[in-house]
Amino acid sequence: MDSHENQQPTDLPQPNPTHPFPSIPKPFLFYLSSILILFLAIAISFSFTKTNFYKTQRLKSALSYKKSKQTPSPNPNSVPRYCVLWMAPFLSGGGYSSEAWSYILALHEHNMKNPRFKLGIEQHGDQEILEFWEGLPHFIKKLASELYRTECRMNETIVICHSEPGAWYPPLFQTLPCPPTGYENVMSVIGRTMFETDRVNSEHVKRCNRMDSVWVPTEFHVSTFIQSGVRTGQGCENHSIRRCEVL
Repeated sequence: MDSHENQQPTDLPQPNPTHPFPSIPKPFLFYLSSILILFLAIAISFSFTKTNFYKTQRLKSALSYKKSKQTPSPNPNSVPRYCVLWMAPFLSGGGYSSEAWSYILALHEHNMKNPRFKLGIEQHGDQEILEFWEGLPHFIKKLASELYRTECRMNETIVICHSEPGAWYPPLFQTLPCPPTGYENVMSVIGRTMFETDRVNSEHVKRCNRMDSVWVPTEFHVSTFIQSGVRTGQGCENHSIRRCEVL
């Protein structure tokens, strides 16, 4: 066999290994990557605004917003001097929440007829539940927004800590302390709580004894709290425990 028949032709074009495809200008690549990053950022931002965490933060921010300019009253003497600040898990649902809303609605209705004090509320004692807030009637949402913006001077304020004692100042878990500034600068501090047990642990007893009053719902709770070491008193004297029947 002729050796020339096995030889490959040498005049055929050879592929260029360094440029297998047409080159793309670098400015165009930079522009394309920037567009992709922008679209990705927009998509992430849009999806984040749909999360419950974002909505809850927006809700807390909106409720805690204080008006920068208060409309002056034509008669300053008509504005009550003293304030009642009710701190409870208003945005959480559950027993403490429903009970606190019952008190607030009754107090607000009574105080509207002849205002004797300013009434304010704060979320305290539990985590916010967005679904609970969204399910509240419109008039309660409107009232909540109004009462959240009440401004009180602590030395002229009675603070109601409506929660389990572990949330009282200083709290044992992450929550707004009650009272917010500690016990020194407030007019009076009242704890409203309960346990469905026949005794109260020593840490909670200690916290109850820092209150000016402790309100509990039944005589059974009065008995169990006292037997556990909560000090008693009369009226609104320091460290008193009373059955809360009417406010």
